[in-house]
Amino acid sequence: LGANMAAAGYKPEDIDHVIISHFHGDHINGLVKKDGSLMFPKAKIHVPTTEMAFWMDDAKMAAAPPAAQGGFQNARNVFGKIPADRLVRFEPGAELAPGIQSSAAFGHTPGMSVFTVRSEGQSFMYTADVTNVPSLFARSPDWAVAFDMDAEMARQTRRRIFDTLVKDKMAMGGFHFPFPALGTIEAAGNGYQFKPMA
Repeated sequence: LGANMAAAGYKPEDIDHVIISHFHGDHINGLVKKDGSLMFPKAKIHVPTTEMAFWMDDAKMAAAPPAAQGGFQNARNVFGKIPADRLVRFEPGAELAPGIQSSAAFGHTPGMSVFTVRSEGQSFMYTADVTNVPSLFARSPDWAVAFDMDAEMARQTRRRIFDTLVKDKMAMGGFHFPFPALGTIEAAGNGYQFKPMA
């Protein structure tokens, strides 16, 4: 992230807003540097209310299998370093900034959100981890990845979101997609095919 920002002429201290889709470590650990200082010292950090509630719930952490408890602790470590007045919780459907709207995408995690950006008659959806490897999980949307915390809900979410992307012919991108990570989704057999932008 830092290298991409630098290449685009941005510095972390220039960033005013950061939007988080869900609390898995690969999506939140970049908020805090190794020395514990904030990567984006001025930014408001927008987080899904449902996601925050789940990962900060002591009873849910205690009930989780031992292998999953590290995820709870990691989320607490990261967000415990961010001042409360910098955390902005949002509900599904909230407009986070002019032209940026959140939508529920529960299943991969209990509160994951995706984001649609609209400007000048065009739209783009950031799908976060609705599918991790599109060549597998878009083509076979009823498969589940081990990181889907509610596999059945993740399957339903994947189909719902991909159906919307196909119907609206919307550009999209995902966190784990291969380069260039931007493209479109088309119906293909019983699933979908990711078509990267040329």
